[in-house]
Amino acid sequence: MSLQPFGSGSLERGSFETVDDELLPPEPLPLREKAMPKKFISIQSISLALLLLQSCFLGWHLLSTDSILVSNSGVGLQMAYGNDKDFMTLDHAYDFLWEEKGIQKAGVISLSRDEDGRVKEYGAISMFHQLHCIASFRIALQDALEGRHIAFDWSESRHWPHCLYYLRQMVLCKADSQIEGQHMYNGTSPFINGAEDIRTCNDHEALYEMFDRMAA
Repeated sequence: MSLQPFGSGSLERGSFETVDDELLPPEPLPLREKAMPKKFISIQSISLALLLLQSCFLGWHLLSTDSILVSNSGVGLQMAYGNDKDFMTLDHAYDFLWEEKGIQKAGVISLSRDEDGRVKEYGAISMFHQLHCIASFRIALQDALEGRHIAFDWSESRHWPHCLYYLRQMVLCKADSQIEGQHMYNGTSPFINGAEDIRTCNDHEALYEMFDRMAA
């Protein structure tokens, strides 16, 4: 049975149900025949402490989501969202844009495998989980437009209601403080749509490459 994040489900129309070394202790260090000078011991202790702190910081850095999943030298990508009307429609002709494997699978990857290659531990790349949720909203809107019942709340479906809350928490978690400017085109009234503002973004292509390498 394939594993997916809670409530992710397969993106099938009209359906929002979920799819169904042991570490050894270090060997004791050998005792030295002669005692080392106290000054040398002090310097050595300080050096070891600094090295330990550096290792702890490096370990934390590598475990943070942005550093382990995205490699952009810490600078980020400068870009504006722009407008792409292909993603602003419920037309089934554009369904293929939402049917990438990473989106369909909600970014589920293998974190570890056993000697036979079977997955021991699963994980999910958050970006794909988020896109999966947006795709589920799109399908729900299509179903509603075509007269199908899409569930009223969490008591009728574990999928899009979960996604609604999940994406809300993602927005609050990121707490994007960028001030979006107002724009006016061809003498029209000024409005704010966030399309023209320059933003610092992570490299999403790195996550596509990661999913291709680690897909479960």
